[in-house]
Amino acid sequence: MRQHQISTLCIIVGVLLGLYVVNGERIFKRSPLLYSGDRERLDDDLLKVTKASPKTISRTATSSVSFASSLPTLPTVANSLPVSSCPAPFIPDPSPSLKKPTCANGCCLACPYANNFYPPNTIDNIYTALSGFRVVSFICVFIILLSYLVLPNKREQQSITVLCLNFSLLIFLSVTFFYIGDHRKVQCVDEYTQSNMINNPLCEFQGIILIFSTFTTILYCFLLIIQLHLQTVWRCNIIQQYYTITQCLVVVVSLIFTILPTITQQISFEFGAVCLVSMKMINQYFWYPLAIIVIPGFFIHIWTFAYIAKSQCLMNDDFDSEDTLCESPPSISVQSIKSVSGKDVVNSIKVQWRALVLSMVFLLTFIIYWVYIYVVKVKLSPLLNSQKSAWLNKWFLCVMTVSNTNSTINAQDYCYSTVSSNYVPSILFICLAESLTAILGLSIFVVFGTSINLWNEWRAWFRGRYGGVYRG
Repeated sequence: MRQHQISTLCIIVGVLLGLYVVNGERIFKRSPLLYSGDRERLDDDLLKVTKASPKTISRTATSSVSFASSLPTLPTVANSLPVSSCPAPFIPDPSPSLKKPTCANGCCLACPYANNFYPPNTIDNIYTALSGFRVVSFICVFIILLSYLVLPNKREQQSITVLCLNFSLLIFLSVTFFYIGDHRKVQCVDEYTQSNMINNPLCEFQGIILIFSTFTTILYCFLLIIQLHLQTVWRCNIIQQYYTITQCLVVVVSLIFTILPTITQQISFEFGAVCLVSMKMINQYFWYPLAIIVIPGFFIHIWTFAYIAKSQCLMNDDFDSEDTLCESPPSISVQSIKSVSGKDVVNSIKVQWRALVLSMVFLLTFIIYWVYIYVVKVKLSPLLNSQKSAWLNKWFLCVMTVSNTNSTINAQDYCYSTVSSNYVPSILFICLAESLTAILGLSIFVVFGTSINLWNEWRAWFRGRYGGVYRG
């Protein structure tokens, strides 16, 4: 089997390799049933179907396939198929007399629609595997959250920000329990219909929780970045002075951007594992507002790191604190650091580095996932937005032709390799983007849970609470 170079985090390598063993490689590289002669014959058959009848070509060309609007008239090779013989991934239409946007000639695309363009069960296997990581992440976040709730040394205001961030992330990861073991509960109403907030109340409730927790998590991350920046660069504690106001702003802003897609009925399932804002309005209601928060936060965080690096260099070069502070480059405000030496800043960073790293992890995860959603929206736009696309027609003809010319070959696998793999998001990209969100809890545990002081505080807490019983 052809080996792939996996550059993602080590913790997901095993999952990705498992997915490749099951479904991740193209059928031509792995199936002993498909020899070069078979492939040449199938390619010839596809070419014949495409060129067989001018009427057929005219009919399919004038109504380029869009599964969101209507399937094409089945080509001649498939016109004689009975309803019970719909080739995978199609399923028989229970009500052929009723027009459905994803059905034609007695056959329908199975829900979820996008999964049909990948090898069988590939997308389901990915999200099933990642569900396990999300549960582990949930447990890790819960441990850190409990530490910040119980341990007395974690109750200063900066730690409260980390506490709120962890609580928001815990809610975010709890969405996993809506679909673990059965993704179709939130994805589909039945075998043929995808969920939205109108036809599936579980989809609506899950989508509301996901949207709200995403905004609160990003906003608390932004608040932590601002707080660390002000303390480190400007030696300012304005966040502490108006702490109640900032907390209220986080909640209010999150509620506003949760209510907007709810009252406009724009929560639905279209791709992935869960319900979210519909692709039609996801930029306006979700990504653009988040970008307004994340992009400034990213540059402010870079500014903070630049200041730290400058202070570290000054301390290592043993400059006099007053002289070096007056020679700061334009990228670091001279006025902001007149009262603090490089050694003071580095000592501060020794306390705050975990929060700094945590913020960077959240920012990078957001950026990569945003790019992933953008790719999904662009590549699947014919399926999601009723746009015309020649490749959908080609894929449809491929499935019908392969199913009627070679019963030993999986048509869905074959047509992924020859057609749809070039037009849908790659399996590797899906694994990378979804894995980053799945292991956020593990990332937090690595950053905060590996602190020796944390476990020493737990030990002291148990001694103080159960002193007569506990023996260290």
